[in-house]
Amino acid sequence: MNYCYYATDNHQHIRMDYSDLSGSDVETASSSTMSSSSESSSNIVPRRMDLVDLDMVKLINTGGSGKVYLVRDNIDRQHLALKVIPKSRNVFHCNRTKVTTEKNIHSFLTMESDDFFLPLVATWSDRENFYLASEYIPGGDLALRIMQQRTFDEVEARFYIAELIVALERLHTRKIIHRDIKPSNILIRPDGHIVLADFGVSKRFSDPSEDSDESFYTDSDDSSNSSRCSSALEACHRLGINISGAPSVDGSSSDASAYMTSDDCGTPYFMSPEQHRGDRYSFEVDYWAMGVILYRMVTGKMPFGDSAMNKGQIARSVLEDDVSFIGHSSTISMVTQDFILGLLAKDPCHRLHPSEIRKDPFFYGIDWSLVENRDLAAPWRPA
Repeated sequence: MNYCYYATDNHQHIRMDYSDLSGSDVETASSSTMSSSSESSSNIVPRRMDLVDLDMVKLINTGGSGKVYLVRDNIDRQHLALKVIPKSRNVFHCNRTKVTTEKNIHSFLTMESDDFFLPLVATWSDRENFYLASEYIPGGDLALRIMQQRTFDEVEARFYIAELIVALERLHTRKIIHRDIKPSNILIRPDGHIVLADFGVSKRFSDPSEDSDESFYTDSDDSSNSSRCSSALEACHRLGINISGAPSVDGSSSDASAYMTSDDCGTPYFMSPEQHRGDRYSFEVDYWAMGVILYRMVTGKMPFGDSAMNKGQIARSVLEDDVSFIGHSSTISMVTQDFILGLLAKDPCHRLHPSEIRKDPFFYGIDWSLVENRDLAAPWRPA
């Protein structure tokens, strides 16, 4: 039995059964409440949670929307990661919408019981903050690993990218774009395997009417777009998205436009050219970010921009600069270089097709069934 607990501002809790909602987003009880959920097949027992149940241990991370703390649960003595998002007056409505979306997507993935995604334990709110408690992964994240290692050999890089591909495939199959794929959102378990985290700017496609502007469903006649995918339908076919039976604007099936968006979100260094241009995009942007991560791992630097640049300068670099392997051509194989270039092609229709990625020579010798089952030995484990 799956339960959703609603915590009101005066900390009164109401237990509600949401087992019949496993195929859809878990909705909040009202505009002033937040729900908390737990996965149905984990060792975490569904129960109410509040700040009084937790001991703060330390600050883990500070992001654009809030802070993440390591906390200890006083009930079962387990460590959790607690994301705290303030309800400051000037951003309350924006944050509420964002947090509700994050909660719904994260709850949905948790109910799917897929160990490639970080399990959500509970969410609630009080007068000052929103709270999202998730499983704590003590191994740190890929960003820390990159900082320690500087550059990776191709064997280790291949392992992380292979696991990330499986995670993205499973995410996209559920019609979800992550939109913030970067090393700090890729956690590393004590056994060395990765977990995808932070769905704060993710988008789940479930209702074509979610974006109501006509331009969302209408192709541009601008001749400058001639080198891009000629239609949203072609784009989705190129991305390998199975859209049979998908809801359509005109009532028919296979309306690929329902899987496109133009929201401006993400981390600039990892955003694709189409995101920086404000064009429509789909699941392919997560693979672009994966290409940026791979380049960073094998070269020790970013392919576009540097830490001194603002968003506009980074965007210009992403849109105009070529991927360069100068100074690394002797240490990075041509197979790896070609794979990265295929992922980071400026035109999304010239990038590697998702169905081609697993077959790329970069993964020669990889047994994908081992990757999917977490049976491929990790090249490194956190101390």
